Amino acid sequence: MIETLAFILTGLGLTASIIYYANILNNANKNRELQIFMDIFKSISTEENQRTWAELLNTEFTDYEDYMAKYDSSINPEHYGKRGSVWWNYNAIGFLLKKGHISIDVVLDLIGTQAVLL
Repeated sequence: MIETLAFILTGLGLTASIIYYANILNNANKNRELQIFMDIFKSISTEENQRTWAELLNTEFTDYEDYMAKYDSSINPEHYGKRGSVWWNYNAIGFLLKKGHISIDVVLDLIGTQAVLL
């Protein structure tokens, strides 16, 4: 009887330990993913990035051919670099959302509709 009780208590203790450590690992993963998002957010919210954002929004062109004539990477590599730096940040956020690593609520609360404008 005592051996059976000891066996059951050991099993319960082991089960509780596994659940506890699984919970800790899950929380650590969520915190790491949120930290990745916050690093991207810090990059997006810099003064330099905001100037780049404004410059990209204010590009002037009449059609696709006009855009390519002014801003194609072979003609204007500086503009291409600015586009890439902004777009890749939002691409990373989209990837984190798609994989379920961050919630849409977090993105909306911190970035709002800026991604939609982009």
